[in-house]
Amino acid sequence: MTEKAWQLFLNRNGAKPYVLKTFPAVLGRDAKCDICIDEALVSAMHLRFNAKGLSLVLHDLGSTNGTRLDGRKVKTVTVHPTSRGVHLLIGRQTYILRFGPIVDSLTNAEAEGDVEADESSGWFLPMPVRNTAR
Repeated sequence: MTEKAWQLFLNRNGAKPYVLKTFPAVLGRDAKCDICIDEALVSAMHLRFNAKGLSLVLHDLGSTNGTRLDGRKVKTVTVHPTSRGVHLLIGRQTYILRFGPIVDSLTNAEAEGDVEADESSGWFLPMPVRNTAR
Protein backbone atom coordinates (compact mmCIF):
# COMPACT_ATOMS: atom_id res chain seq x y z
CA MET A 1 0.00 0.00 0.00
CA THR A 2 1.28 3.46 -0.94
CA GLU A 3 1.87 5.83 1.96
CA LYS A 4 -0.33 8.95 1.86
CA ALA A 5 0.22 12.27 3.59
CA TRP A 6 -0.55 15.96 3.36
CA GLN A 7 2.06 17.63 1.15
CA LEU A 8 2.83 21.32 0.56
CA PHE A 9 4.45 22.18 -2.79
CA LEU A 10 5.75 25.46 -4.14
CA ASN A 11 3.61 25.89 -7.27
CA ARG A 12 6.22 25.20 -9.96
CA ASN A 13 7.52 22.26 -11.97
CA GLY A 14 9.96 20.08 -10.06
CA ALA A 15 9.09 21.51 -6.64
CA LYS A 16 9.93 19.15 -3.78
CA PRO A 17 7.16 18.74 -1.21
CA TYR A 18 7.15 19.52 2.46
CA VAL A 19 5.56 16.32 3.79
CA LEU A 20 3.35 16.91 6.84
CA LYS A 21 3.40 13.81 9.04
CA THR A 22 3.50 15.18 12.58
CA PHE A 23 1.07 17.71 14.00
CA PRO A 24 0.81 20.42 14.96
CA ALA A 25 3.28 21.76 12.38
CA VAL A 26 4.20 25.45 12.16
CA LEU A 27 5.24 27.29 9.02
CA GLY A 28 7.17 30.55 9.24
CA ARG A 29 10.40 32.41 8.75
CA ASP A 30 11.86 31.39 12.14
CA ALA A 31 14.44 28.59 11.96
CA LYS A 32 12.57 26.79 14.78
CA CYS A 33 9.50 26.28 12.55
CA ASP A 34 8.71 22.83 11.16
CA ILE A 35 8.55 24.41 7.68
CA CYS A 36 10.97 27.32 7.40
CA ILE A 37 10.41 29.76 4.54
CA ASP A 38 13.09 32.42 4.20
CA GLU A 39 11.04 35.29 2.78
CA ALA A 40 10.55 38.79 4.20
CA LEU A 41 6.73 38.73 3.75
CA VAL A 42 6.40 35.51 5.78
CA SER A 43 6.00 36.10 9.52
CA ALA A 44 8.33 34.39 11.98
CA MET A 45 5.42 32.15 13.10
CA HIS A 46 2.95 32.44 10.20
CA LEU A 47 0.66 29.40 9.97
CA ARG A 48 -0.14 26.29 12.04
CA PHE A 49 -1.37 22.98 10.59
CA ASN A 50 -3.40 20.57 12.77
CA ALA A 51 -4.79 17.20 11.70
CA LYS A 52 -8.47 16.46 12.23
CA GLY A 53 -9.07 12.95 10.90
CA LEU A 54 -8.00 13.09 7.24
CA SER A 55 -8.76 16.82 7.12
CA LEU A 56 -6.33 19.58 7.96
CA VAL A 57 -7.09 22.68 10.03
CA LEU A 58 -5.01 25.72 9.07
CA HIS A 59 -4.73 28.59 11.54
CA ASP A 60 -3.05 31.89 10.66
CA LEU A 61 -1.00 32.86 13.71
CA GLY A 62 -1.66 36.60 13.40
CA SER A 63 0.75 37.00 10.50
CA THR A 64 1.33 40.53 9.24
CA ASN A 65 0.51 39.73 5.59
CA GLY A 66 -2.11 37.03 6.15
CA THR A 67 -2.78 33.70 4.47
CA ARG A 68 -4.96 33.24 1.38
CA LEU A 69 -6.64 29.98 0.46
CA ASP A 70 -7.83 29.81 -3.16
CA GLY A 71 -7.80 33.62 -3.22
CA ARG A 72 -9.69 34.21 0.05
CA LYS A 73 -8.01 35.60 3.15
CA VAL A 74 -8.48 33.13 6.01
CA LYS A 75 -7.85 33.07 9.75
CA THR A 76 -8.88 29.47 10.50
CA VAL A 77 -10.02 27.03 7.83
CA THR A 78 -10.61 23.28 7.52
CA VAL A 79 -9.28 21.72 4.33
CA HIS A 80 -10.59 18.33 3.22
CA PRO A 81 -8.61 15.92 1.01
CA THR A 82 -8.93 16.88 -2.68
CA SER A 83 -7.61 15.50 -5.94
CA ARG A 84 -6.06 18.76 -7.15
CA GLY A 85 -5.35 20.30 -3.77
CA VAL A 86 -5.89 23.89 -2.74
CA HIS A 87 -3.76 26.96 -3.37
CA LEU A 88 -2.21 28.83 -0.46
CA LEU A 89 -0.68 32.27 -0.88
CA ILE A 90 1.95 32.74 1.82
CA GLY A 91 4.14 35.80 1.41
CA ARG A 92 4.79 36.22 -2.32
CA GLN A 93 4.62 32.52 -3.16
CA THR A 94 1.71 30.27 -4.08
CA TYR A 95 1.78 26.74 -2.71
CA ILE A 96 -0.35 23.69 -3.48
CA LEU A 97 -1.56 21.76 -0.43
CA ARG A 98 -2.96 18.30 -1.05
CA PHE A 99 -3.39 14.83 0.42
CA GLY A 100 -2.32 11.72 -1.43
CA PRO A 101 0.56 9.37 -2.22
CA ILE A 102 3.91 10.89 -1.30
CA VAL A 103 5.73 12.04 -4.44
CA ASP A 104 9.24 13.36 -5.08
CA SER A 105 8.22 16.49 -6.96
CA LEU A 106 5.45 18.35 -8.74
CA THR A 107 5.13 17.98 -12.53
CA ASN A 108 4.34 20.86 -14.91
CA ALA A 109 0.83 19.52 -15.53
CA GLU A 110 0.14 19.27 -11.79
CA ALA A 111 1.50 22.76 -11.14
CA GLU A 112 -0.80 24.14 -13.86
CA GLY A 113 -3.80 22.13 -12.63
CA ASP A 114 -4.10 20.11 -15.85
CA VAL A 115 -4.16 16.71 -14.15
CA GLU A 116 -7.44 15.16 -13.06
CA ALA A 117 -6.98 12.48 -10.43
CA ASP A 118 -9.25 9.49 -10.05
CA GLU A 119 -9.62 6.73 -7.51
CA SER A 120 -7.00 4.56 -9.25
CA SER A 121 -4.38 7.30 -8.79
CA GLY A 122 -4.80 7.21 -5.01
CA TRP A 123 -5.74 10.88 -4.78
CA PHE A 124 -8.95 11.76 -3.01
CA LEU A 125 -11.88 13.23 -4.93
CA PRO A 126 -12.85 16.89 -4.39
CA MET A 127 -14.58 17.93 -1.20
CA PRO A 128 -15.49 21.45 -0.09
CA VAL A 129 -13.29 23.76 1.94
CA ARG A 130 -15.02 25.13 5.02
CA ASN A 131 -13.88 28.57 6.20
CA THR A 132 -14.26 28.75 9.97
CA ALA A 133 -13.00 32.32 10.27
CA ARG A 134 -15.00 34.69 12.43
